[in-house]
Amino acid sequence: MVKNSLYQTIEHKSQKLDLERLKLLYDFKKNDVIAYADQLMMNIFTFTRDWDMEPCDTPYTLDPFGWTTTPNGDDEWIFMLNRMDYLPSLVMATVLTDDLKYIKHGHDLVSNWICAHTPLTSGPSTRTLDTAMRMNNWLDLCPYLKVYNLLDEASFKLIELSLETQALYLKDHYLTKYTLSNWGSIQTCVLAKYLGWLQADADSGFKAWIEDEISTQFEIQVYPDGMHWEQSTMYHVEVLNYGLKALPYVNNQEGLKHTLDKMAYALYYQATPHNDMIAYGDSDRTILSGIMGTCAVALDNPLYKSRANSVLDFEVCYAYGVQAQDEFDAFEMEVPISLNYDGEDSGIYTTRSHWGTDAHFTMFTNGSLGSGHGHADNLHVSTYFRGKPVLVDPGRLTYREDDPRRMHLKGMESHNTVILDGKPSAVPDTSWTYASFYKPLKNYVRHDGNCHYYEGALLAKDSVHQRKLIVIDDGIWMIVDAIQAQGSHIATTKYHLDESLVYQNGIIEFEDETKLNVISTQAIELTSDVIAYTYNKPSTHPVLVQEQRFVDECVNVTLFVDPKWDVKRIPILQNGDTPIDDLRGCAYSFKAEGEEIEVSVLHEEIWQGKKIMYCNGKPFHAKCVIRSNRFGQKVMRA
Repeated sequence: MVKNSLYQTIEHKSQKLDLERLKLLYDFKKNDVIAYADQLMMNIFTFTRDWDMEPCDTPYTLDPFGWTTTPNGDDEWIFMLNRMDYLPSLVMATVLTDDLKYIKHGHDLVSNWICAHTPLTSGPSTRTLDTAMRMNNWLDLCPYLKVYNLLDEASFKLIELSLETQALYLKDHYLTKYTLSNWGSIQTCVLAKYLGWLQADADSGFKAWIEDEISTQFEIQVYPDGMHWEQSTMYHVEVLNYGLKALPYVNNQEGLKHTLDKMAYALYYQATPHNDMIAYGDSDRTILSGIMGTCAVALDNPLYKSRANSVLDFEVCYAYGVQAQDEFDAFEMEVPISLNYDGEDSGIYTTRSHWGTDAHFTMFTNGSLGSGHGHADNLHVSTYFRGKPVLVDPGRLTYREDDPRRMHLKGMESHNTVILDGKPSAVPDTSWTYASFYKPLKNYVRHDGNCHYYEGALLAKDSVHQRKLIVIDDGIWMIVDAIQAQGSHIATTKYHLDESLVYQNGIIEFEDETKLNVISTQAIELTSDVIAYTYNKPSTHPVLVQEQRFVDECVNVTLFVDPKWDVKRIPILQNGDTPIDDLRGCAYSFKAEGEEIEVSVLHEEIWQGKKIMYCNGKPFHAKCVIRSNRFGQKVMRA
C-alpha cells in the first residue's frame, strides 16, 4: 500500500509503543479494566471517566445497538456514546491480557460508526463537539491497531476517509460563537492534531485558519488570571485538556504553552484538601490527580507532580507513550510557597492553611456569569475544616430541560448567599439562559499572614448585597452580610452543608465526630435540599436557613468556628465611650489556650460623630482590624 503522511505518522507512533512496559505499569488496574471491557464487549455502557462531561454509572445494554439510542431518556447519553471515550479501555484490556478480542471490538465499533454515518449528516450522533472528541479517540487508537496488525489497507482507507470527512464537516459547520466557546476550542485543538498527523498532506489554508483560530480562542477565552471565562471548572479542564493535545502541533507553541500553564496553575489552586475540586458552575466534584499528571508532563512543569498520582493515568501513556512516565518520574517534587489564589479577573479566590490533607480551605466566588454553564453563585463561599467539606456547592445533576432540578441547582437558592423576599435577583429560565441577572461589583481582597479578607457586592434592581468574609487559618470563618433595600423586606440566608454532616443546636458534627460551632446573629433552622456531586447522581444534604425581617437595611453575621475557641461578641465604642449600633459594626473575641484574637468590622463609613473607634480598650480607624496577642495587629480593610 502507498504510505501517505497520515499512515507514516501512525506507523512511527506504533514503532515507539512499548506494550510490555505498559502492561507492567498498569497491571494493578487489570481487574477493573477487564470488568469494564467485558461489559463493553456485550454492548453494556457506563460513562465514569474523570472528565466525562455527562457521566452515567448506571449500566445500560444497547440491544439492538444504535448510535442514537437513549436508554435513560437523556440526549447527553447519546453524545457520550458517540464520543467513544471508551476506546482506550478496550485497548488497555488487550495490552493487559494479550487478548485481541478487546481491541478488535473497538475496531468493529469504529467501522460500525462509519457505516452508520455514510453519508455524514447532522444529527444527535454527529454534533460538532462530539465529532471532534471522536476523531481524537480514533487517532489515538490507530497506532495500536497498527502494532496489533489490525490496520490493513482497507481498514486504514476506511478510517482515513471518515476522518477527512469529519474534519471537513467540522469546518463547514463552524459557527461564529465557537470562537468564544469550549465547543470551538475542543474542535480546533483536535483539528490541529489531525492536521499535524497529516504533515505535508495537510491543506495549508485549512491549517492556517486553525492556527489563527486557536490563537484567538485562547487569547479571549482565558482570563489573565488563568481561569476560563465560562465559570465552570469542568469546562476549564476540558479546554485545558484539549489544548495540551494540540500543543505539539501548533506553530506558536511558546504562546499556547504559556496560556495552558496559567490554566494549569489556576486549576492547581482549585484543589481541595481531598485533591478534588468544588462543583463550581456546571461541574462535578472530580479528582484532579490525573489532569495534574498530564499537565506536569505536557507542560514540563514539576510543580504539578505534587497534585498527581505516582503513576500517570493510562490515557496519558496511551497517547504520549510510556516514556511520559519516565519524564514524570524524573521531576523533583515541588510545592508552591503561596497558599492563596486570587483570581482578580475571574472572581474566583482560594486560600488554605497549608498544603496537607487536613488543611482548612476556602473558596470565594464573585465574578461574571460566564456562559450557559455558569450558575447564580456570586458571593458563594465553600469551606473545608481540617480537610473535610463543610459549606458546599451542590453541583449540577442534569442538563435536561424537563427536570426542574436543573434550574434549581443553577439558581441562587442552591448557593450560600442571600435572597430578598423569596425573589432571587438572578433567575435561570432554561438550562442555558437566564430571565434576569444581578450585577456583580469588583472585589476587594487582602491577605496578611494567616488572615484573609474578602469583600464583594451585588447590585440588583432594588437592592444591594455586600458580603465580607474574614478567614483566619486557625479555624475561624466570619461572614458578614449587609443588605440595603428601601421598605420592609425579609432576607433569607442559606448555607448548604456537605451531605455527610449533621447539624443540631449550633453544632456541625462530622462522621469522625469532629465538631464545628455555628454562631449567628439570626436564628438558624434546618432543612434539606437536592445535591449532586456527580452528574446523574442526586442525593440530599442539610441546609441552614436564616430569615431576617428588616426595614431599609440589615446586617447578619454568621461564624463557623473551631470549638477550641471561646467566642464572645464585644462592643465597638465610638470615641471610646459610645457603643455603635449593630447596623454600623460588630466585633468578636476568640480565646483559646492563652491566645486571644479580636476581629472588628465596620459596615459603613463613619459619617457622623468622632472618627476614632475603640475595641477592648484599643483604638482603630479601619473597616476591618484583626488583633492577636500572638501576631499583633493587621489592618485588613482600611
